[in-house]
Amino acid sequence: MYEENGTQNTQYTQQPQQAQQQQPQQQTQQPQPQPQQTYGYYQYGTNPQNAQGYSQTYSAPPAKKKRHVVRNLLIALLIVTLVAGLIGGAYYGVRSLMGTQLASSFESQRDAEEEAKRAEMTPEEILEGRKAEDEPEVSNENAGKGKTARNVQLHTSGETQIIVTDVTQVYEAVIPAIVAVDNNYTETYSFWGQSYSEDVMSTASGIIIAESDTELLIATNYHVIENANSLSVHFVNDAEVKAYEKGSDSDIDLAVIAVKLDDIDEETYNSIAIATLGNSDTLQAGEPAIVIGNALGYGQSVTTGVISAPAQMIEDEFEMSSGPYIQTDAAINPGNSGGALLNSRGELIGITVAKLADVRVEGMGYAIPISKAEPIIGELMNYETRVAVAEEERGYLGISGFGITADMAATYDLPRGVYVRSVKEGGAADRAGIIADDVITKVDGRRISSMEELQKELTYFRAGESVTITVMREVAEELEQLEYEVTLVDANTAGIGQEEKQRP
Repeated sequence: MYEENGTQNTQYTQQPQQAQQQQPQQQTQQPQPQPQQTYGYYQYGTNPQNAQGYSQTYSAPPAKKKRHVVRNLLIALLIVTLVAGLIGGAYYGVRSLMGTQLASSFESQRDAEEEAKRAEMTPEEILEGRKAEDEPEVSNENAGKGKTARNVQLHTSGETQIIVTDVTQVYEAVIPAIVAVDNNYTETYSFWGQSYSEDVMSTASGIIIAESDTELLIATNYHVIENANSLSVHFVNDAEVKAYEKGSDSDIDLAVIAVKLDDIDEETYNSIAIATLGNSDTLQAGEPAIVIGNALGYGQSVTTGVISAPAQMIEDEFEMSSGPYIQTDAAINPGNSGGALLNSRGELIGITVAKLADVRVEGMGYAIPISKAEPIIGELMNYETRVAVAEEERGYLGISGFGITADMAATYDLPRGVYVRSVKEGGAADRAGIIADDVITKVDGRRISSMEELQKELTYFRAGESVTITVMREVAEELEQLEYEVTLVDANTAGIGQEEKQRP
């Protein structure tokens, strides 16, 4: 501003100098009057004054004085302008100097206050402040010319933030309620027409869900304890204790096992906890998900993800019940079966059951919703704890049959259970009144849906003991429920050979 004004003043000062230089030249070049020449000569004939040819010299016109007046005015105006410029420049210079000194004083005071405040901040607060300063502002064309719109960010709840960044608190609170479950069973296979068997052990997970006066109750999957000869659990302090089956439901793949409180030492008892049940009915896709379990049998571990789908149905090709299941991308590996699916508050929202292992899928794990499992677990945990009897002491029904699958039940309008193909004459079932085409649905009040479950239920009864068998029989084209008290017999009395001992 001031440089532009200075340039204009320089132009003003050049014009009068040129005028002064040209003026003497004009005066010098002006012709001088000669005695013989006349300028402005007027002859009127009878004018007595000019009768003799009076000659008059033409003098400089008055306009010449007017031009000098304009020049003087321009010079005066130039001087006034220069003086005003000097005064204004000095004024603004002093004011700027004073303003700089005041600003410097204020900045020094502000820096001292910020330094004192920073000294009282925690490292986390300092880093958060630094992070905020490093975030660039985002220009927004709609905000108006010359304006900058601040970057808009979503505010996450503290609950979600904990899950994304840190799950140690949830893990530490829940891990005392998670156990490893070992299943010792006999595996039978054929090789070159010969049958072989060997004792093997599988390991998975379980969740402490309740405590009675005499037992600690643990929920897991049915396939975790299937065909078990014996069960044991490892608690959070790695103490191993023998466990027993309370009840199971293969349709939904749930089971409850029990550990006697008398078998748990004080240190172990003080280290365990009971899981808190949540509500899976209110889940929404995108919510945080935490999985804790005995992955690959290496010990308890934790993985995180989100709820991919709160109620997913599964196709039959994956050999699972149709569901619904909770789908999550949190890693679920072999050994996680029977483990915990948790929400951000550490509440149990599902019991992990499977991960789809297929070249077509990635990150698809499933859990039984706790709201669906809770009433079934409540029923199973109130069953009487049983101990399997030795094989030579077991009782037999004396039937052959097959399990009715869900598809068969829907197609033929039959209940889930074991379809009796034939009854061995003179066997326990024959003596009680059970006939071919009956469908056995319960053994001693426990629901069954396969031959494997029927055989397993009978392993808890000795020959000579009575058991209540519930069947569905077609009477006058209607299914009627009947109950029979069956006294089991041993294999020898029933005439069952060694090759037939796999039959109930």
